[in-house]
Amino acid sequence: MIDEQVLAIPTRKAMSMGVSTGFNADPATAKLIISATESMAFWPRSDVEQDPSWLQIIPYCLLIDDASRVFCYRRHKDGGEARLHEKYSVGIGGHINPQDASVVGSEYQSGLLRELAEEVLVEPLMDIGDPVALIYDDQDDVGRKHLGIVHFIEIGDSSVEPLETSIAEPMMLPVHELRELRERMEGWSKLCVDYLAKQESVSA
Repeated sequence: MIDEQVLAIPTRKAMSMGVSTGFNADPATAKLIISATESMAFWPRSDVEQDPSWLQIIPYCLLIDDASRVFCYRRHKDGGEARLHEKYSVGIGGHINPQDASVVGSEYQSGLLRELAEEVLVEPLMDIGDPVALIYDDQDDVGRKHLGIVHFIEIGDSSVEPLETSIAEPMMLPVHELRELRERMEGWSKLCVDYLAKQESVSA
């Protein structure tokens, strides 16, 4: 089996640019990370999974409708990352691969759009907009190997249709119901839900 090639950035470089543990609501730093292409490289996924000096870049998109409900699902065992199986998630996204670099535009943007198109059908898909945050979780076995770049995508009244069998129990939930699922969520989704709940309480 051919080892998947994934885009990664040196951990030391990411930290020097302002990445820290947790949910970093810092759009400016997120944009800087995306633009730091000279520091990134494609590596075999099996190698960077064992090498803490590199962080795999992951677009992590939350789909939010006009009623402020967020797309949520359970990761079925058909999914590629066994450590996340059966956990709930609010994120759509995945690794950036070499084929994304051959598409017009940035490899990051191309990879983000490819992952969205592979995982869900949203019609019409609104502008994905700029990143709103970074996620790094060094307390989690998956999180410490990856750097999440968070996008909140406003989908209006569009419907969301899963395209992969790994997306089970799809639903649109308000933040207070997401909080009820929090302890059954993957690490990054917990951080996102905590942020959304805090923002909701501030605006209330």
